[in-house]
Amino acid sequence: MIERIIEELRQQEKELSAVIRNAEKRLRKAPEGQVRIARHGNGFQFYLRKEPSDPNGKYIPAKEKRLAVALIQKKYDAQIIQAAGTQVKVIDRFLRGFDPDALKKVYAAMPEIRQQNVIPAIPALI
Repeated sequence: MIERIIEELRQQEKELSAVIRNAEKRLRKAPEGQVRIARHGNGFQFYLRKEPSDPNGKYIPAKEKRLAVALIQKKYDAQIIQAAGTQVKVIDRFLRGFDPDALKKVYAAMPEIRQQNVIPAIPALI
C-alpha cells in the first residue's frame, strides 16, 4: 500500500513538472505587460498596462481581444507555475524524508534481549 502511495506521489510530481514546462513555454511567447479588466455596463473593457506604475493602462479595442486573452493567460500561467512549483517541492521534501521502514529499523536496532521484552508496533516483526 505504501509503495502505491509513493508511486502516485512520483506520478503527481511528473505531471506537475509537465504543467510547469508547458506554462513556461507559453510564458516565453506571451506579450509584454499586464491586463486590467474594468466592468463597463453589462460587459467588460480591457486595458493594457505596460508599466506597473501606470494604474489605468491603454484601452484594448474589441478587435484586439486576443491580446487581452493572451495577457490573462499569461497571469494565469505565472500563478500556475508558482503553485505547481510549491507542490513539487512539498512532494519532493516528503519523499526524501519519508522512510517506510522507520518502525522496523527501530526494532531491528534494538539488542536481542530488548526485542524479546517488547511488543513490536508491527506484529510481523515477531
